[in-house]
Amino acid sequence: MKRKKLLALGTVVIALGIVAAIIITMTSKAPEESEKYAAFEWFLTASALPETWDVEQPVFRAITDATNCTPIVTIPATDADTKLNLMIANNDLPDMMTLTNDDLINELIEADLVWDLGEFMETYLPESHIFEDFPEDVKNEIIRRYGSWYFYPSHIVSDDAAEIWGYPEGTEAYYEALKYSDQFSVFINTAYAAQLGVDVKSVDTEEKLLDLMQQFNKAGLKNEAGADVYTLVIPAEELKEMNMRPLKYQFGTLPYNEEGNYRSEYYAPQYRHAIEFLNKCYQLGYLDQNIMTLDGTSTKTICNSGRAAVYIGGISGLNMGHDDEWQTPGPVLSSAGDSPVFPVRGTTGVGWLKTFISKNCENPEEIARFIDYMSGREGMIVHMYGIEGEDYSWDDQNMLNRTETGKSKVEDSVSGMFGFYAFHHTNFSRSVEYIDAANASDLQISLGSSDKVFRYNSSLFDLPAGYIEAGSDYAFIKNEVNNYVETEIPKLIMSKDEETFNKMYDSTVYDEYVNIVVQEAAAEAGIDLKEAQPGK
Repeated sequence: MKRKKLLALGTVVIALGIVAAIIITMTSKAPEESEKYAAFEWFLTASALPETWDVEQPVFRAITDATNCTPIVTIPATDADTKLNLMIANNDLPDMMTLTNDDLINELIEADLVWDLGEFMETYLPESHIFEDFPEDVKNEIIRRYGSWYFYPSHIVSDDAAEIWGYPEGTEAYYEALKYSDQFSVFINTAYAAQLGVDVKSVDTEEKLLDLMQQFNKAGLKNEAGADVYTLVIPAEELKEMNMRPLKYQFGTLPYNEEGNYRSEYYAPQYRHAIEFLNKCYQLGYLDQNIMTLDGTSTKTICNSGRAAVYIGGISGLNMGHDDEWQTPGPVLSSAGDSPVFPVRGTTGVGWLKTFISKNCENPEEIARFIDYMSGREGMIVHMYGIEGEDYSWDDQNMLNRTETGKSKVEDSVSGMFGFYAFHHTNFSRSVEYIDAANASDLQISLGSSDKVFRYNSSLFDLPAGYIEAGSDYAFIKNEVNNYVETEIPKLIMSKDEETFNKMYDSTVYDEYVNIVVQEAAAEAGIDLKEAQPGK
């Protein structure tokens, strides 16, 4: 932990006056016992873990017993990137880091602060299973995009991974459809729609969605406890990136224009229309101002206590067993007439979360053992499914079935079960977990699998590592735009001033620069983006 370089991204963020993150640091619940184990610092940007590494909880106990580790986990409540930059500036880089921000990731790589994962494991645990069952296509894509195998990716799904783990008999068609899945959508409470006699699948236009919310708003809905029901709930803390996603797809936002040139989604008229839609919901009283101040945990509580009629966000914000409680209408045609769109990868993905090891880490042997366990079959079953007999059982087809107790612990931020997002492995889960494909929910595939949707190749818009050079004018413009959007979208939604809308959509030279690599990728893939348009 001897590096002392404040990354350019942090400089920009701090210059914009953003306050450093409040953090939660996970400690051991039994400090006298924890002295027997190796500790290392783990910085996490996303998880469903508690504040304490509680070895009295069976999942944490099993991990600690298998790895001899009790990680000291830092979970930023807000603004994780700034927090990590401050740690670097204070000569205090964490031993292990799970990140999402590509700008920050590229800075760490360029500064030579992180290990190549293969070299790290070869040095400290050469017998690791990772050299046998890590999918080659994912590894190659990481190397292509980042220059080396720098990280362990979460939510692995690829052709090679499917070949390694396989699919249960009879589920192949279902999982093939999941190529068009997305966990973010517009969800409508089934019971409340039934009270109004509305078929959720009939809500296929923006006007019908607004009309349904008007009916909900006038109905004076109450949940089982007698509490008022919010017409529309949308987690404000993730509004910029994640929860604008379902609306921008529904309303037809593409990352390129009619001429086939790259265009930041913020400047697309369809993206603006999505924000205007939410502004209309606010003006009509469907979106309560108080909702705009709630964090994800509070929003989840509202949704899972029957206090939301319409929810726009991620399916992870709903409890297990939500299939009977919520429906999604599928494609919703905007009033502007733009076709809904959906991104489909033309190349292998590299996961959502990316876990790196600092070159100056302490206890590297224990970290290697921790990664090996958490990414292996035994560890994945423990941290995703819990303890056999209590949280799950195996049926006569050798498929894993969660018990009711196990279902209640999923992402509960207490037990640790299903909370280690960094090591979730999609293809592994599909190989072991029972699913009745005949009765499977369409909550995640109703948009992407519809023949009313235009699908585009999202792989063309992956930028090579370091393409936007740290400290360059382009990097400054990109960060300035992103930070501006993050702070202004909630204001725009609650705004009556159309001039405020217009400021966000002024074009910048950043788009022109990104377009260079987009055109190169399109040419290599044999795709003419000018022709790859809805309706053509």
